[in-house]
Amino acid sequence: MQEDCMSRFRERLRLVRKGNKLTQDELAEKIGVSKNAVWIWEHGRRNMSAESVIRIALLFEVSADWLLGLSNEKEVL
Repeated sequence: MQEDCMSRFRERLRLVRKGNKLTQDELAEKIGVSKNAVWIWEHGRRNMSAESVIRIALLFEVSADWLLGLSNEKEVL
């Protein structure tokens, strides 16, 4: 279950980042993490904090549940 969730997170993070035409460096700057952190998350090398998931969800106006693959509802209700 956890691996499925992380796999979906990696895919969805990449999807919304690229859909918003942001580089990994630009995303990192916008959410206040190191440039390397986004690369690590997208390649599944390490889990991110709940705070980072929330920052990403707020930035892209998607639900945290969708980012984590817990829901198919992308929009924040």
